[in-house]
Amino acid sequence: MSSKTLSSLLLANNFLPPPSFSHQTRLSYSHHQKLTTPFQSQKPNKVLCLSNSNSDTHKKEAWNSITSSGAIRFIKKRGHFTHSLQKWMEDEGKELRSFVFENVDPSQEVRAVERRVLLQTLAEELPPDTEPKYSGHCAIRGLAVYSDGQPHLPQVSYLYGRGIRAGFVPVSSTKVYWFICFNRSSPGPKVSDPLKVKREALDLVKNWSSELLSTIELTTEDSIIRSALEDRWLWPTLTPPVSKGGVVLAGDAWHPMTPNLGQGGCCALEDAIVLAKKLSREMKYEQGSIEDAMKSYGDERWGRVFPLTIRANLVGGLLQWENPVVCAVRNGIVIPKVAQIGPLSEF
Repeated sequence: MSSKTLSSLLLANNFLPPPSFSHQTRLSYSHHQKLTTPFQSQKPNKVLCLSNSNSDTHKKEAWNSITSSGAIRFIKKRGHFTHSLQKWMEDEGKELRSFVFENVDPSQEVRAVERRVLLQTLAEELPPDTEPKYSGHCAIRGLAVYSDGQPHLPQVSYLYGRGIRAGFVPVSSTKVYWFICFNRSSPGPKVSDPLKVKREALDLVKNWSSELLSTIELTTEDSIIRSALEDRWLWPTLTPPVSKGGVVLAGDAWHPMTPNLGQGGCCALEDAIVLAKKLSREMKYEQGSIEDAMKSYGDERWGRVFPLTIRANLVGGLLQWENPVVCAVRNGIVIPKVAQIGPLSEF
């Protein structure tokens, strides 16, 4: 489950699990081809396996938390399969052992839910304005591998077009990170085939710098992604609190931001440090409660992450202009003579 989807789930107060739920709750999923159960899908969608078990590997609170949210009734309508029989086999299919949970341990069962169904159900049940908002831009990012050593200078290179921009930077003696950010009215269908993503990237910048094109060409299939750029603006009094009971959010789960300032991951690390200090101080000196520590963390971090999220969005918009006159002014005056390095730092 993505952190952004889970964050929206938690931000909605009616979906927050009671504080008594264990912090050890786990949600695990696998591709349907790897399941030993008869559950099949027409497409390679992931299947979320929630175990109603008190074993060490699957905590029953995972399923109970979804049940308590009220979303379970919709999940059951759309596709839900409870497995009471378990079968163990050799790789050739010969049965080694089979048993029914009720006969071995009545507290255990496996419930298989298609991941797409679960996320769609939760998203539809969320209150308005809790999902991250699409910024109007998509990005393709990759890592090129030069087996004989990369040829680039130790510098960050940016290229600006009309409604599209790109950049690349060496990250080691043999690898170069690159990105392309382009305007799109809607995110469109998700493209996960790395060959299609790579082909789209090359088409977007087909007449651009040969350095950029060769870098994209040398990108391996397992290190290229395409994603919609989203963010969430934490408006005071309008946005749900960062914590409730024993649940608290951090990083993208709380404040996803566009990558134009390169601050998303940095802010997540800062969140972790501030939250750890607040909680350790409370546990060490017993000053207030856990809930007070979480609220203090949210109050302190809001003043930093809210302005950064807005600034990152605005910087992206300014650099993605399509109007040829505006782009000429940007390239001829704004970037070389006016722009300050700090506010316009990218990625």
